Amino acid sequence: MNEELIKEIFITIAVKAMDSGKELRLEKGKNISKSGVLGGAISESSTDYDSLSLLVYEGSRYVDLVGEDEEEAEEAEEET
Repeated sequence: MNEELIKEIFITIAVKAMDSGKELRLEKGKNISKSGVLGGAISESSTDYDSLSLLVYEGSRYVDLVGEDEEEAEEAEEET
């Protein structure tokens, strides 16, 4: 895939997710790993590549929980 197509895919997903109230996290990284095996035969492999991940989450309930706590506090004050 070329970079322009990847960019369009990410933008399309991000816009749809934001329109439906989702939270996004975009991560860029470099993945490097090596493995070796000894058991009669010697084997070694390595990978080295850049990565770009777009993570989509359900909306945060933090704001809702804060709002509920405030309402409970106000009700408690009214009762006293």
